[in-house]
Amino acid sequence: MLYTQKIALTKTNDSNDSTDICFNRISQFRLRGYIKATHTEWTRSAWLTDLVKYGQDTNAPYSKRNCAAKMSVSTATMSLPNPFLSDLKEDILFHLGPNTRDPKNIQKFRDTKFVIIGGTPSRMKLYAEKLSDLFKEEVLDFTSGDRYAFFKVGPVVTVSIFTVFYFPAWCRLGSVSVVLHEIIKLLYHAQCEDVALIRTGTCGGIGVEPGTVVVTRNAVNDRFQPVFEFSRLGETVSRSTKLCSELADSIMACQNNNIPIIKADTMCAEDFYECQGRLDGAICEITKEQKMAFLQKAVEAGVRNIEMESCGIAALCNACGVKAAVVCVTLIDRLKGDQLNTPTEILRKWEQRPFTVIVEFIKEQLKISSWKNGDAS
Repeated sequence: MLYTQKIALTKTNDSNDSTDICFNRISQFRLRGYIKATHTEWTRSAWLTDLVKYGQDTNAPYSKRNCAAKMSVSTATMSLPNPFLSDLKEDILFHLGPNTRDPKNIQKFRDTKFVIIGGTPSRMKLYAEKLSDLFKEEVLDFTSGDRYAFFKVGPVVTVSIFTVFYFPAWCRLGSVSVVLHEIIKLLYHAQCEDVALIRTGTCGGIGVEPGTVVVTRNAVNDRFQPVFEFSRLGETVSRSTKLCSELADSIMACQNNNIPIIKADTMCAEDFYECQGRLDGAICEITKEQKMAFLQKAVEAGVRNIEMESCGIAALCNACGVKAAVVCVTLIDRLKGDQLNTPTEILRKWEQRPFTVIVEFIKEQLKISSWKNGDAS
């Protein structure tokens, strides 16, 4: 959910005595029975103060708060560019597991506002457990079998983009695609609205200090173009990798002063070694001079980090109309070397930084203050 500084409240004449709240034409929210106002402008903080005055406990468990605090979006529900979905009596989400035929099961996801996708199952479980403290809610574990880890806490879903059986680098985009298709379809069946999907993880930096969090401005390929190409029925398909700039700006605005953070372009490579110009793989058919020339070209193009999923995520979300962002932490400066020799305890702290930034963003969107942050400095 993206907000502006001021909101306009207009009393409607429907039977529920609702109040429509428009946020700069981005989203429309419905607040039932708590504020009686006509054509009044308040700052968002003043509005939330009034929620407390009208009996809203901002420290209550998320699921126990009324509809005002959840800020349910009343815009049109999600639509997908697939006419065949409407013909399915039951959409079997084979890899994730939730049964779409059971309305009660689907309803559990109706209030989803944020989807955090990341690498390993253990990391996504850890994030869910930390979010449990934020929302004062238990972790719902939807993990099915030995595939992807899948959790929900309050309005947040966390899911691993790699299977329990770790994918090699060249299979990662296929693994990500499986998760994204089924997560987006689940949100569609649950009639979710205005969801923000955020990819978090680690990456290699280019000309930035290790430990720096990079919020992606543009996801680009190794030719520094904002395009994702894949093969379908033997033909090459190109899709735009445009990300939601307003979402990225909102995340940047919630930065923690103890965490170095920048906004820059991210290069998406097809593998970890050769496609990133590393000299330490099992095969190396380039010179050091060629590697450095390519990395310098990347810097000149505005790229400050390299990972392996951003283009696939951006392309699919963009095609489905889902707001997406990429927030990763650099573990190495590739201009200075290829080997990762930072002590493990420091790496573990750095790995928490993107999640800390994302939590600050979620707190700001939902105006939650009861969060005890770990040491991510």
